Amino acid sequence: MVAQVEFGNYDGAVDKWKIRLAISRIRAFKLPRDDWEDALQEIVIAIYQFEFDPAKSNGAKESTALCGLINNVLLAMVRAHHRRQRRMEQYTATVSIQVDRETGEVVDDHEDDPAIRLDVAAILAGMTPIQREVCIRRARGDSLRKIARQMGLRWRQLCGILKAVHRKFQHAGLDGRMHG
Repeated sequence: MVAQVEFGNYDGAVDKWKIRLAISRIRAFKLPRDDWEDALQEIVIAIYQFEFDPAKSNGAKESTALCGLINNVLLAMVRAHHRRQRRMEQYTATVSIQVDRETGEVVDDHEDDPAIRLDVAAILAGMTPIQREVCIRRARGDSLRKIARQMGLRWRQLCGILKAVHRKFQHAGLDGRMHG
């Protein structure tokens, strides 16, 4: 059964059967429930731009053509998600700081260059509380999915935060020196 909230956003704008079809395709693609709203928004935009022409359909029904359109939208979203995930993993891999699990303090594992510890501490001090928390959790080894879930962040929010964290390290000149 589909929640009323999903129809509420598009009630009257798009036929309910099209929303039901979109939701069934979203389920088939096994998108996380948190991503449904974004997926539906992308699909509805594509549906508005879609014009079914029975003469050019080679006997296919509108639902069949629409199913193909929805699949293409979802494939593009899944591919973009995987690209973003790979980029985030690359960004976070460039910064390898050690954090004490109990205190959240930076551990000096750069004995050959103690200035790095001070630089990292200064960068952490200049972050917003949420950026600092994400950075510390990532340094502890928490997965991006776990961080997003525990902090109540959407994937795009987490990606934006990680990009900002990476830029701070990059601006300080530590990104190239801290490959793990």
